[in-house]
Amino acid sequence: MAIATLTSTPNIITLCESITGFTGDTFSLEPDIKVQGGNSVSCAMTNNGANIIEYATSFAAVNQHIRLWVNLAFVGNILNEASNGIQISVVSGSGTALYTVGGSDTYAGGWVQFVIYTGNTPTSGSVPSGTCTSVGLRINTGSKPRNQPANCWVDAWYYGDGFTVTGGTFGDEIDWSHIASVDATNAYGVVSRQDDIYFLAGDVKIGNGATTTFFKSGQKVQYKDLPVSTTLYGVTFQGSGCNVDISGGAWGAAGLQNYFLDCDDAGLSVCNITGVQFAKSNNVKFKIGQTITNTVFDSCGLIEQNGATMNSITISNGTGAVHTSVTNFALFTNINLISGGTGFGIQVVEGIGNISMTNVSSTNYGANTTLNATLNYTGTTLITLAYSGGTEPTVAGLVTVLQNQNSLTLNNLKNPTKIYLINTDLPETDVNFILDSVLVTTGTYTYSFTQGANINALYRLISLAYKTIEQDVILGNIDLTIPVSQQIDREYENS
Repeated sequence: MAIATLTSTPNIITLCESITGFTGDTFSLEPDIKVQGGNSVSCAMTNNGANIIEYATSFAAVNQHIRLWVNLAFVGNILNEASNGIQISVVSGSGTALYTVGGSDTYAGGWVQFVIYTGNTPTSGSVPSGTCTSVGLRINTGSKPRNQPANCWVDAWYYGDGFTVTGGTFGDEIDWSHIASVDATNAYGVVSRQDDIYFLAGDVKIGNGATTTFFKSGQKVQYKDLPVSTTLYGVTFQGSGCNVDISGGAWGAAGLQNYFLDCDDAGLSVCNITGVQFAKSNNVKFKIGQTITNTVFDSCGLIEQNGATMNSITISNGTGAVHTSVTNFALFTNINLISGGTGFGIQVVEGIGNISMTNVSSTNYGANTTLNATLNYTGTTLITLAYSGGTEPTVAGLVTVLQNQNSLTLNNLKNPTKIYLINTDLPETDVNFILDSVLVTTGTYTYSFTQGANINALYRLISLAYKTIEQDVILGNIDLTIPVSQQIDREYENS
């Protein structure tokens, strides 16, 4: 069975296997009520007012995520959150900072991991600076807790953002269940499971350089609504040994939270995603060689294609100024863009050249030249945008939109071949009688025409040493691809 290996894990403040370092109450070890290891540390809080415990420690206080497991048995006595019922204390060079994390109205009892970010403004005191010298709890009550042998237990206190995951083989891949299992043993609280949902509360990196890692998942992932850094939440797939297959499932975030999904690591080996719903991701990055199909991105920020194959995709209710950036439209097909009312659907930059867009539909985007147009081009060189299928896009920037286009493609041509494309519906004297006249030296000829034109046409192929070919075609509602077989002109050869 696959086993996940976790490295770069959160740093230990205390695993509560000893009462040494705790002050503020009378403490004892409790082997029966714990979240990891052999013991928790327990005490009996009895004050009507502030009940304080501290643990002496030493680590950098700036921009740290501090994670404390706590179990309180006197919920009815605790003040509500608005009255600062449960607080985490951080003592540093800035003095004592108190962060309110709950109260009788938000905490229902039992083990819970409270998380604070020292970069946030505390409820009282100043943002921590320098070295943290102690971490602790303030439990503020409105009545005296019941005087029993123990009513507060603490265990597994950490600081840190998350961890790196490796493991699995082809056919025996790791998934979120393997990661949550190892996390539970150590009580990091970064990845946990409740029923069939995996809850994330940190930064997870999957893969590590050339270390073999096979990750395969179709599971539900939800980011917790915690007072963490706005840039903490995300999953990064990385390393030349990392192989990723996400088929099905859904990813989301609670409350006002969002997260990033980064598949753009230069060394990433394989990444395929199909049939997934991603909601509330503030940034998604792919790269060339990856395949994303039958997937929904709802209420997300920027989706970066970076040359990946994206087919049968819905991007709805984008939250950023730009909903997706595209570098290769040949690999961006069967796309459904649904605007929530603000932001460009697609952004392209200088150097992309003329665009041919296939089956890209857009709904609720703004008019041409507005900040909410379907496509925004930031370059300074005029380009054309020809679209086939889908809906006519609105544009901002130096873009000429061609009507819904289909194409005639002739393959396997001898080089060089002179091609004439003739509109046989018109008399020879009409200026539009010859639709195109070109010398092809690449073996392939393509002519774009307005979808539904229904032109009766004829193409004539002339190549030295080969017989002339004339063939009727109808330029209508479909793309035409015709392999050509040019026969050697024996009379020319023998002359």
